[in-house]
This record gives sequence, structure tokens and C-alpha cells, in this order.
Amino acid sequence: MKIMIKNQRVEKHIVKSSNQYFPMLMNFCNLSKNLYNHANYIVRQKFIDNGNWIRYAELNKILKNDKDYPDYSFMPTAQTAQQTKK
Repeated sequence: MKIMIKNQRVEKHIVKSSNQYFPMLMNFCNLSKNLYNHANYIVRQKFIDNGNWIRYAELNKILKNDKDYPDYSFMPTAQTAQQTKK
């Protein structure tokens, strides 16, 4: 008999719009969303074009050097940008 255990890997933090950090947090969330979508697009296009899966290190290099989408460099720290891609 198998027992299925579900783990929830999401945390929800509610920040009121009157909070002094609200604009900054909204900006970081938007940057994170854009970075994730752009990384996902790159991975999908590489796979569609040549059938190869792009590796994390190569994706990291592409995003760091991408001047058209500076969301990677605008993230508050490199660690947050890297965690967004994983």
C-alpha cells in the first residue's frame, strides 16, 4: 500500500498597498515574472529549433549577456535571479 504525501511549496505573504515596501516588492515580482517568461521562451525556442534542451549554465550565460531584456541585471541580487530560473 502506497501513501501519497503532498508537499506544498508555496508561501503567501500579504502586503497591503499602504505598506512602504509595496512598490518595491511589486517591481521585484514583475521583474521575476518577466525573467521567468523570457527564460522559458529561450528554452522552448532552442528545443523547437534544433531539438536540444538548453542547460542551466548556458541559459544563465545567455540571460546575463542579453541587453534587450535587462530583467536579470535589474533583480535585487544575483541569487534571486538564479532562483527564478530554476
